[in-house]
Amino acid sequence: EAAASDLAGGRAVLDPARIATCLAAAGVEDDVAGRVSMALAHCAAGLLPAGTAGDPEAAFRHALSAFVVAHRAHLLSKFLQGVEQRFPRGGLSEALQALLASGAGSGGAGAEGGSLAAETLRRFLQDTLEMPKADAEFTLEVLLSALCPGALATLEDVDDMAFAVEDFLALGGGRTPLDPELVLGRLSRCGRGLMQCPAKLPRCLRGEGDDEDIQFQAFSAAWASLGEGPATGAPAFLAYALLDIRGRGCISRDETKALILDALPRRAEAAALGEVQVCLLRRLGGGSWEEAHSKLVDAQGALITDHPLAKDVVRISSNDQGHSRSPRKSRR
Repeated sequence: EAAASDLAGGRAVLDPARIATCLAAAGVEDDVAGRVSMALAHCAAGLLPAGTAGDPEAAFRHALSAFVVAHRAHLLSKFLQGVEQRFPRGGLSEALQALLASGAGSGGAGAEGGSLAAETLRRFLQDTLEMPKADAEFTLEVLLSALCPGALATLEDVDDMAFAVEDFLALGGGRTPLDPELVLGRLSRCGRGLMQCPAKLPRCLRGEGDDEDIQFQAFSAAWASLGEGPATGAPAFLAYALLDIRGRGCISRDETKALILDALPRRAEAAALGEVQVCLLRRLGGGSWEEAHSKLVDAQGALITDHPLAKDVVRISSNDQGHSRSPRKSRR
């Protein structure tokens, strides 16, 4: 909310200069600031939640929401990697023993009946995995959303929450490890597919009924039909936890619809274009995108077909226009 308000700056339209000013104030380097500005502008130009059309601040909230989902996926991935590095042999099973010992060391609080308290997990993140306090708090909220989908909505304080031992072990994914980045990619692809075929939009996202929130049970039933069917490593509870960007324990129907149909696909597009730009700058040299591009074209602006990167550029351009096959060669 605060970041969106700051980026909008009270203006009536999206102002790229304002974005650059905010990024500079935050200490972002110029070359990175340019890519971030373009990414935010691209993500803010799409389909907004109902009732917010024409509102620059709402547009920035919409754009930033996709990056919050991506950040939640990053934190979960970082947690799983941290557990693997700290407990290379036993993984989550060994980590669970450390958690149980920690709960017993605090007088047994939260370790009764096969459950553990949120405070025990917080200490584990800070002391065992050595996470900075801010990252630990955010990771704790994301983990609790994944461990107990919907439970946060019934509590006033995260510290009142407890989670089952078997749910913690389920984060390991069994034979197929959970992959938050896979869930993020699937959400983006689902959004593209649903935009092309709105009739496949799950009932919980259509806006039917008076309930403005999507409960976990309804989302879980819809997840298998969201574009790709069941996917190992990408269970419904993990997707729900990533989409719970406000940490309420439930997700807003209008906000989630805008995320899946627009914000997340746009963020994926911006990320892909950013990676292409960085790759071309690294391989072609030059201090700017324009300088790198000039090395790929001749004086008339046509692509230099014998350049080593020419085929890649043609392929990227073709995919960007929605074609699945390479363009046909000219008969001339």
